[in-house]
Amino acid sequence: RGPALKRAPAPEAAALPAPPALFQCRTWENKDYLGETATPEPTCVALQVTGIDGSAALGMGSACEMKYDTCTLVQTDQACASWYRHLDDAEFKLKYARDENRRERQFAFDAIDRKIKASHCSTVAPVDDPAKSKP
Repeated sequence: RGPALKRAPAPEAAALPAPPALFQCRTWENKDYLGETATPEPTCVALQVTGIDGSAALGMGSACEMKYDTCTLVQTDQACASWYRHLDDAEFKLKYARDENRRERQFAFDAIDRKIKASHCSTVAPVDDPAKSKP
């Protein structure tokens, strides 16, 4: 899945720095996602526990196996397109957020949007910050 809109960096953004590193990751279930860390937290996958007689009915405990995602750095020439896709993913999650996680998803969307706008991937011309130009 690509960006929902065809985007391109604004020519005026060329002088801005490159965006932060972004990683193409794959879960142990072979699901792909974009992430901002090369080493995401492992997932605890529940194991079936059996009782002393070998049946699941008498399983008296719980256990899990730690599964690790694998991530590779997004190539420089794909950075902007990948950041746009990361923003689209965050927008999708925000659009379908429940009340209990809407605030968290809004925060995630805003953080990604700020990173794009602070980089040469920005689709809008950078705005001078009047606070920085005060003597």
